Amino acid sequence: DAQWFLDNVCTAASSLTLAVVRRDTGAVIGCVSLDGLPRPSIGYWLGREHWGQGLATEAVRAILWHGFVEKGLDAITGSHFAENAASGAVMTKLGFVRTDAPAKPVACAARGGAELPAWSLRLGRADWLSRQPVVAVTGCCGRIGRAVANGLVAAGYRVRGLDRSPRAAALSASVDFARGSLADADALRRLVQGAEAMVHLAACPDDADFEAALLPCNLAGAVRALEACEAAGTVRSLVVASSGKLYASPRTPLPLK
Repeated sequence: DAQWFLDNVCTAASSLTLAVVRRDTGAVIGCVSLDGLPRPSIGYWLGREHWGQGLATEAVRAILWHGFVEKGLDAITGSHFAENAASGAVMTKLGFVRTDAPAKPVACAARGGAELPAWSLRLGRADWLSRQPVVAVTGCCGRIGRAVANGLVAAGYRVRGLDRSPRAAALSASVDFARGSLADADALRRLVQGAEAMVHLAACPDDADFEAALLPCNLAGAVRALEACEAAGTVRSLVVASSGKLYASPRTPLPLK
């Protein structure tokens, strides 16, 4: 089956085939593909010594992202022989569901063309997107916040946004937006619930009144945002921007060397 895959699928004009390479050694250990574009099916193969390490799942996850985000595909199909439960587990783990019952017989090149029962599966764009990581963005209606939130949506992430201003017209409709401030601990808790990352952009300009604006927003608000991330227990990445210090006020020297 692997030789047939290399000879017939990898060279097809309708196939996008990528090598699977180990990060630690740089060795090529298999390949993964989208076959039959523009209505593709997933294909993957790994050398036997690399089975059972989650590498196939990682490779398939990467090419699914490419298909749904870069290619804009609506759905991707897949299939596996009924006796190859491990291959089926890779797809079901990533959200594929069976589309036929009972399993249909398919010719197996490794068995001399003998027909073996095989399952067909499908993953739609909406189902794929529902399984993608959630990124929380504070200050999502500001100029920088909009660009970040919209860019994350375009990259295939689910985005939740929080801003004290009304929803900005230029903010992507796909952003799950809530109006609120950094003083609202409950709003921050809801924002980061189940999120894997936060981009903290909400802040007052540096020339605002210290006690009335900078202290409750830039200082106490940032602490509340960090505490919400810690309490959520799911946030693995945190980006904190200080654009005011990067761009600086005209009345102060640029704080960069």
